[in-house]
Amino acid sequence: MTVITISRGAFSGGKKLAECLSKRLGYRFIGRDVIIQSASEYGIPEGKLLEAIEQKQGIKERIGMEVNKFHYLSFVQAALCEEAKDDNIVYHGNGGHILLKGISHVIKVKVTVGMEQRVMFAMERLKFTREEAFTYINNMDEVRNKWAKILYGEDWDDPVQYDIIADLKSMTIQGACEAIADMTKMPQFQATDESRKAMDDLLQASREKRELHKSMLQK
Repeated sequence: MTVITISRGAFSGGKKLAECLSKRLGYRFIGRDVIIQSASEYGIPEGKLLEAIEQKQGIKERIGMEVNKFHYLSFVQAALCEEAKDDNIVYHGNGGHILLKGISHVIKVKVTVGMEQRVMFAMERLKFTREEAFTYINNMDEVRNKWAKILYGEDWDDPVQYDIIADLKSMTIQGACEAIADMTKMPQFQATDESRKAMDDLLQASREKRELHKSMLQK
């Protein structure tokens, strides 16, 4: 049994791929909103959690916000670990490949697509002009890259972080879905006693960080 994380840029088709995999494999589909809601049950406003993983801050806000991101993301990580501990999920949301790093039965997927297609999707969905869509997508990509580097010292775009890169410029969502579904049968992605212990350890550590950061935020 495995866990699949889908990482993508804005308007890259990652959600459709995640939904395809969920249906194809019978896995639970877990979106970012589910994790945020679960994390907010510990008294953290959803807006603060969203700011921690997405919003670009101004210069005056940045220093304080980077410190608070460590606090808020501990709640996000704990919520994701709670969902992932029983396997058989497809997680579509920011940083799943980082938040579940070190667990061998997690298949880490990066979805890419051409900028032109992303711009068209943004124009259609958000009613942006072409220039607005291009600026929005670049800003979102910049935020995600900075988020990964500041908090984890990781390069979001580094292919080494992923087990497969699904390039939707050259393959269909259905084709990518079938390829990733086949990967769940590979021996290296099967849950073992060792990988389950690693997940249990990560879950316990994330719970402890959550409680520590909760007490710090309450001061």
